[in-house]
Amino acid sequence: MPRHDLDQWLWQVGHELQRLSEEMTPAAKSVAKRTAWEPRIDFIEGDNFVAIKAELAGIRAEDMRLTYYAEKNVLVIRGKRADENHMTEAKSVHILEIPYGEFEREILIPGSDIDPDTIQATYDNGFLLIVAKRTLEPRPTEPKVTRRSVIIHRI
Repeated sequence: MPRHDLDQWLWQVGHELQRLSEEMTPAAKSVAKRTAWEPRIDFIEGDNFVAIKAELAGIRAEDMRLTYYAEKNVLVIRGKRADENHMTEAKSVHILEIPYGEFEREILIPGSDIDPDTIQATYDNGFLLIVAKRTLEPRPTEPKVTRRSVIIHRI
């Protein structure tokens, strides 16, 4: 079984186990927030920058939102992929592998904080590229409360 198929199968099994667990104990709080799907990402960092590339084919830039939460040092990508296919006249469906609906991906930035004023996001050919510079100062002991939404520019 190819690695991609194994990863997908394991994700589906884990998702189903979590759903069954929630049905059996509905009062229990979920450990993680779930959405319909999560985009795949590449995360690259240097001494003074971070770069994140997210695969978001078929999503309009205006249907995405990028927010940085300084107190947690987390970038969050949210959005929605609309199902614009007109398969209502289909006689039968054989394979449906493309996820649709809302998505959310939280990305913890390890190490020092990033400078929220340097976050730049561009969307081109189905890929969202986020680049930000790291701050040179050490992380403060008291968390600062900063929330910054970033405009995603389409190329």
